[in-house]
Amino acid sequence: MAKKEERTGSYRFAIDHWDKENYALLLDELHRLAEPDFQKFHSGLVPGEEKILGVRTPELRRISREISAGNRREFLELGCGDIYEEKVLYGMVTAGGKEALRQRMADISRFVPKIDSWAVCDIFCSSLKCIKGDKAAYWGFITGFLLSENEFELRFPLVVLLGYYVDEEYLERVLDIYDTVRHEGYYVRMAVAWGISVCFAKFPEQTLRYLKGCSLDSFTLNKTIQKCIESYRISPDMKKELRTMRSERKRNSPETHR
Repeated sequence: MAKKEERTGSYRFAIDHWDKENYALLLDELHRLAEPDFQKFHSGLVPGEEKILGVRTPELRRISREISAGNRREFLELGCGDIYEEKVLYGMVTAGGKEALRQRMADISRFVPKIDSWAVCDIFCSSLKCIKGDKAAYWGFITGFLLSENEFELRFPLVVLLGYYVDEEYLERVLDIYDTVRHEGYYVRMAVAWGISVCFAKFPEQTLRYLKGCSLDSFTLNKTIQKCIESYRISPDMKKELRTMRSERKRNSPETHR
């Protein structure tokens, strides 16, 4: 049974057995931690999420660590509900704790279809620290999600790539993936732009060469350049180069000469 702290009135969830009663206590705790002002603010940032309580991410991470210190496997077997914080928390627990590679992949595969917003996606991706130490083993598994036609399932591998695979070994493969993604979804195209901007910040010369010959659509390319120009990690000289490239492309665009 989840234990209640007398001083704070909050529950602790490092427990050995998960059942409906303990899960109900977890939901009570999430409602207790909800902040109305933050709920209103965050709801405006995450369109499409109808059930946001307003619990801050650090609190969800604290709870996920407690769950992972107990019987996380039993928690995961319960499944997750449709409240935003439930999905974020379930993703954190899926990504956390110690787990064998095959079981971890099975857990990730089970969670990814539940992703229905950029926020659930990105928080989940940032929690997958397990990938850092085993990039090669995860590569084929992660890139397999590129076959999805669902907007947020496809965003998932694109965000994982920018978080864990932008290095000398994988750079060319990552840029090639970003260049070949074809999807009209806004959050897919913005993930591509974000990913390339991360590549540019770490490998400016190589990424600039790529951009000069890329096959990105105009929207994604312009968003990529915008993100690079807004980045504090990219030098003024490189930003000037990008502005020049953008101006030349606009000048040479067929629409300009209509």
